[in-house]
Amino acid sequence: MDFNKLYKPIFNIVLAIGLIVFFSSVSCDPETESPNSITLHQIKNNTTEDIILNIIPTRNPVADSVFHIPKGSSFTVRKGSFFLEKTSPFDVLYYFFNEDQDMNVYVYSKDSILLKAWNRFYADSTQKQFFKESDWTKKEYEKDEGIIYKYHEYTFTINQEDIDK
Repeated sequence: MDFNKLYKPIFNIVLAIGLIVFFSSVSCDPETESPNSITLHQIKNNTTEDIILNIIPTRNPVADSVFHIPKGSSFTVRKGSFFLEKTSPFDVLYYFFNEDQDMNVYVYSKDSILLKAWNRFYADSTQKQFFKESDWTKKEYEKDEGIIYKYHEYTFTINQEDIDK
């Protein structure tokens, strides 16, 4: 019996399967995903009262979209990595909530009185706008957490004049 004739087809099959598995696992372009980049979207309450922020709609119905932000404090509404090819670090906020739908942000007093509303598609470009990147403060920095992460931190500050009618 010729072992070379018996093992050669088996070897070729195993080699072919191994190459398929290898190339399918590295076929993703490593430049499109940035697992070492983190975005933070924070809301700072620079008013004289506690506020409640409600972002509607959200992509995930289980995700919390109502945030209580005490006066003088900040709250992170979204933290996570992003995909460079698909979106910018700022625009991840839209993806987290719901990029394809109309979005509204409502600011309420602790007594449930509506103080301010921002709409993604119907925005007055002359006023401060939650959905306009230039109205957010951006800070980039690196942080060593066992792995070096590049942070893209966006802060939207709600001032007293933003909620006064």
